[in-house]
Order: sequence, then C-alpha cells, then structure tokens
Amino acid sequence: MRPAVMPNLVEQLTALELRALEDDATGVSRQRRRGSNLVQVAAAHHAIVELRSVAAIPEILSRGVDLLHRDLGFDRLVVLEREHSNPSAARVRAVACRTRLAGPGFRSHAELPVAARGALDRVFDGELSAMSEADTDDGALRFLGADAFAVAALRAGSGAMGAVLGDHFLSGRRISPEDVAALGVAASALGMVLENAALHAEGKTLRSLAERDSLTGINNRRNVLEILRREIDRSRRYGKPLAVAMIDVDHFKSWNDHYGHQVGDTVLQTVAQIISSTGREIDACGRYGGEEFLVVLPETVAENAVLYAERLRVAIEMHGVDLSAVYTGLSLSVSIGVTQLLPRGDDADQMIHRADVALYQAKEHGRNLVCVEWTAQPVRAAPPMAKGILGDV
Repeated sequence: MRPAVMPNLVEQLTALELRALEDDATGVSRQRRRGSNLVQVAAAHHAIVELRSVAAIPEILSRGVDLLHRDLGFDRLVVLEREHSNPSAARVRAVACRTRLAGPGFRSHAELPVAARGALDRVFDGELSAMSEADTDDGALRFLGADAFAVAALRAGSGAMGAVLGDHFLSGRRISPEDVAALGVAASALGMVLENAALHAEGKTLRSLAERDSLTGINNRRNVLEILRREIDRSRRYGKPLAVAMIDVDHFKSWNDHYGHQVGDTVLQTVAQIISSTGREIDACGRYGGEEFLVVLPETVAENAVLYAERLRVAIEMHGVDLSAVYTGLSLSVSIGVTQLLPRGDDADQMIHRADVALYQAKEHGRNLVCVEWTAQPVRAAPPMAKGILGDV
C-alpha cells in the first residue's frame, strides 16, 4: 500500500525511501532514479524556502515556478487558478518550460478544461496531489498536448489558492508516483511561502492602519507620541537637543460651518501635506487630534525650531491665499507653539504641555503666530513670538 502524500518534507522523504527499499527487486537503475528524485525534492524544497526573503507575492510565484521547473525535472510546469464563475475551467497564471514555446494552445491567461472528478478537480477540491487519468482528464490532456500530468495543490492555510501542474510533453517520459509526490512536497512549500508573504503584507497593512491617521495619512496621535518618547530616550542617551511644535488650524470651525465637513477635511489634508513636505527626513509629524498637529524635531534647539515653525506658518498662509480664491471669505493660517527638551526631569507629557501653553499664547495674541515656551512651568506673560521672523511681536 502506497503511503499518502504528506506536506512535511522529512515525512515525505521517508515515505519515498521506504518505497525505494520495498522495490529493491525491480533493479538498481530504478533505485538510482528514486535516489535522484529525493535529491531533486530536497533541492526544490530548499530553493523555495529561500524565497521567504522576497516580499512581493507575484515575484515569489514567478521565481518559485522557475525553481520548481529547474529542480524537479518536468518539461513544463503550469500554475493554474480555478475560475470561480466557471468550475469546469482553470486559468493559466504562470508557465515555466524547457523551450520558449510552452506548448499547443498556450496563451496569456488561457483556460484549461477541468473535468468533474478528474485529477485537477480532485486537487482543487482538497487532495494534495494527483495523477491525470486519460478517461477523466481527456480535455486537459488534449489542451496540454501530453499523455499524462502530475498536479499538486498550491495551498494557503486550509484552502487551495491554485494548483501546480507538471508534464513531459516534450520528452514523452511517463509520469511516475515519485513525480507526483515530489510535486506535492514542492508545491506545499511554495504555498507556505506565499501564505507567509500574504500574512506579512496583511500585517504591514494592519500596522500601517494602526499607526496612520485615516484622514490625513500621517501618523496618528498614539504613534507620534510613541515616536516622541523614543526621541526623548535617544536625546538623553546621546546628549542631543530635541524640540517639538504643536500646530493648530486657526478658525477651523468656520471652514466646516461655511462650506461643510468635506471642505474641512480637505483643509486638514492640505495642512498635513504641507507639514510633511516642510520638514527633514528625521522629523516626524502626526495628527494630534481634531485640527491639531504635532511635529517632533530631533537634534533641534528651540531657536531653530522657531525658524522651522515660521517657515511652515508662512507656507500654509501662502497656500491659504490660493484657497481663498475658491472659498471666499475665509483664510487659512495656523498658530504654532514650540518648546525644547529640558536637561533634567522632562518627559513627553511635559513637553506637550509647554508646547500647548505656547500655542495658547499664539492664539491669545491674534493667531497666525509662532510662540516658544522656554520654561518648565506654564508662564503668565506672553513668551517670545515670531511672525515673519522680523515682523511685529
């Protein structure tokens, strides 16, 4: 009784070795072929596992099929995907062949016939691998121009995402049970690599969604605060200065009241884009909440942070001139509060509090201003302010 095809490489190789030992009486040449088959399976499996470092799923699929074709010895390998709208057909997704000509009838996205309970149908329905039978797979064999083929499931988790078909349409060599088993092992490895890549891509997407503000696309509050805490630790460790700027859109409620929330969203997106494009690569910005934004400025003293904030204020004010031509009666400007990390006993909450105090002062003194807070405690008097750097203060 032949052992079942198993996805685990060690178990699969053991099954093939046992089969070879049981068939010693059939001759040394046959035993050598099976030993060669084991080497091919191991080489294919190793090559596929090495694809884990590749992130792009289309590249994994393309390179994986080429590697399987190289190591398993089939004349042609075809990756198929079942047509959900037509269960009796499978679409060709990739082909690797010993010649430039893949074979009769092949073209981009060609459809291969899938006969009920044939080898292809059984694999799509859950079998790990199968061998074609002339009476059930006649249409597929005619399409391929081959006498037989091996087919194995390309699986992701518990479901089949497709199938890998191998044949010897050029040489006419027969398909052996060892060919089927080898293809099953290798296709299983490729499926696992594809599944891991998909999970990694999904994880990156989920992480991105968790870290980004859905409206503006920049860091959300939680992530920009985490960045600030990391930069405080780094600043302490290496003795580097650190500053932050808190930005608030002036009279933002007026945009929503006059032109609706969609225009208000556009204003926030515009401000976020200008903030992102104004800073350096080492700077980080995030939407702190509502119409407020926080910018983390590593290796920056307060005086330089004021210069940065003033450039940003002017850039937003100039962009507001263009917006006012479309949305009459309103102007776009921001107020900005700046502070610097203190030498001792300072943390993210205290920095943000001081930046808020400076921002409040900017609002109190007419808006469209940059104010800086130097001390550890909230100040009663107006802190130094900048407008146009040399403008009235």
